[in-house]
Amino acid sequence: MKTLTKGIAPTELITAAIEGNAPVVDANTAAAILACSPRTIARMCEQGKLKSAKVMGMWRINKAALFELAGIE
Repeated sequence: MKTLTKGIAPTELITAAIEGNAPVVDANTAAAILACSPRTIARMCEQGKLKSAKVMGMWRINKAALFELAGIE
């Protein structure tokens, strides 16, 4: 299985995002949820398609907006 972040499997990233209390996720986690690349997530953030903020050079994506786009309740 291909991993996206420091040896963490995509399924683990998705589970952590769903169960976690943080209101934002990073681009790698968002990419795992939407089944695309982190670069695609960055483009979506740059274009305003995802509610997000760039913090210290890294995108932080609003989890509620991401879940709405992915169709997750």
